Amino acid sequence: MRTIVMVCLVIAAACQSKSEDPKAIGSGLRITYDIDLDRAVDDKAIEIKRELEDSPGTTVNVAMSGVITVVPSDPSTTAALRSRIETDYREVVEPRPCAPDAAPGAVCIGIRAAYAASVKSAALARAAKTVARRLDELKVTGASAAPKGDQIVVEIHGASEAVLSTMRNLLGRSGVLELKVVDDGSPFMKRVFQKVGSDGMEGRATDPEAAAAGISAGIDQWRAEIDSVEHSDFYLRGPERESLRRYFARLAVADPTFALPEDRMLGFELVEPDTKSERPLWRSYLLERRTDLTGAALSNAETTSDPNVNRPIVLLDFNREGGRVFGELTGRIGGKKLAIVLDGTVKSAPIINGPIRGGRASITMAGADPAQQMQDANDLAIVLRSGALPAPMREASVDVIP
Repeated sequence: MRTIVMVCLVIAAACQSKSEDPKAIGSGLRITYDIDLDRAVDDKAIEIKRELEDSPGTTVNVAMSGVITVVPSDPSTTAALRSRIETDYREVVEPRPCAPDAAPGAVCIGIRAAYAASVKSAALARAAKTVARRLDELKVTGASAAPKGDQIVVEIHGASEAVLSTMRNLLGRSGVLELKVVDDGSPFMKRVFQKVGSDGMEGRATDPEAAAAGISAGIDQWRAEIDSVEHSDFYLRGPERESLRRYFARLAVADPTFALPEDRMLGFELVEPDTKSERPLWRSYLLERRTDLTGAALSNAETTSDPNVNRPIVLLDFNREGGRVFGELTGRIGGKKLAIVLDGTVKSAPIINGPIRGGRASITMAGADPAQQMQDANDLAIVLRSGALPAPMREASVDVIP
């Protein structure tokens, strides 16, 4: 059973939501959020999985039950593998029964109950601090936030309706920033492109199922400045992210050769048009599953404007270690795209033309409304400066209080 923690926000000021009659609002609101703290434990299991995958000759999987299965390529090394895991993760994991269909020599482990409890407690404390930082960023006078039991109580006095609306939008955002390499030139995506088909100048899909879902295939092509190599990025586009996800899933069910490679994952970006007369579309990316850099390496995020494209941008400044890793990463993938992923959505995927040693990246805002672009940029900068929530928060209820 997953652990759900209730977060209560007591707001001592008038506020109006879309569904509430402003005349019925008292002096504040109480907003209750659900926090999935088990997600923090799951993330720890995934972190262990990635660490173990760095060992040559091992395959690692994490089941929905939380069991981590480690399979050596040579079953004769099982005893040595088990001994190393027990030494390196003595306080973190414990042996678990393997599934009946586990491969020969598999070592199965799970997070210890005591360690899981400590992870949840730490996650709750981090969530409270993150909420407090976001309130500070909004510059609300007299705002405070602190955990109380299994809850976080936030009190705000004298905030305007505009600030309260922005606060309600920002507090529950996860704010998880990841940088992932785009696998351009992938044979897998080339086959998907050929399956969907691209007919005529408009690139209409020839696959009936894709056409019925409004899905089409496209290709980005460029010559890298760093080495003059030709690059091709095959992708799908459609009106909804879920329709693209379902199409990829149905392809794999109908033909297992269309199953995603284990070390790859799909990413999706909302491509908004430059004019209000056009509709936005989602496009796909094939990403390396490994995350090379996260928002934990940020030292600052600021909003400014890019005169070259006349759009607001959010500048990301990495700390010293993050800048070093970013420089090495951009040097290694010169000519390829690097996806900037926020809360599971690709925000941009610029082409990296060489090493970036200054420790700075940027996210360009999309959309056709300049005012909304700037608001989105300011909100994003606040979320990134305050740090990511350690577990997803979901608004469960809103109560008016005296």
